[in-house]
Amino acid sequence: MNDVLPMVLTGVCLRIDSIKISEVMCYGTWDKPEAIVGKFGFGAPLGHRPPILQPGVLTLMWGSIVHLLAERLDVELDEVTESYELCPAPETFQIPAGTIAQGTSAGMRFQVSGVLNGRSVIVVEHVTRLRADIGLPHWPTAPFGQAGGYRVEIEGEPPWRMDIANPGATDPTVPGTLATALRAVNAIPAVAEAPAGLHTPFTLPLFTGRGLLGG
Repeated sequence: MNDVLPMVLTGVCLRIDSIKISEVMCYGTWDKPEAIVGKFGFGAPLGHRPPILQPGVLTLMWGSIVHLLAERLDVELDEVTESYELCPAPETFQIPAGTIAQGTSAGMRFQVSGVLNGRSVIVVEHVTRLRADIGLPHWPTAPFGQAGGYRVEIEGEPPWRMDIANPGATDPTVPGTLATALRAVNAIPAVAEAPAGLHTPFTLPLFTGRGLLGG
């Protein structure tokens, strides 16, 4: 979602003003308190800064994507910045990971942005909420009315928007987690045949689900 697909869309552009890649996901089904409460700080006061939002962590985790896209577009960024906002629970409610009290953190939106000439030109955004109504109407919703999905937006000439979702997924985090692993597994033949060295999806031939159809 973050590398090859956005670059494919840039190949049919006359001018590119900015690129934004978003993951919009509802994590309320997760029975993982160590992640929901610990890593993300949901259920904590809005003034609490959880581990994922400590200075530099977002850039450490997603900044490489911003730099990779900039490299592919032959752009030298001025800087990479990070920002976030939290949304409170409108009332107390229960999720498998525990109780989320009214007024505590129930949604998180963060961005890692590549800046050029004072403008954010490459943005990786994550919108993570515990209920589908958290952060509305100001925060993006997942594509096609699903509980989770991905969006690539290119501002330019012509502008493009690509939405991707997993129709009918009971837990929207499962397909994305599975896909993360399968991206690496399905790349094994291409990596094994590649010369020694550091590789990215752009230094390897296109790897696909060859042999998976009809199995």
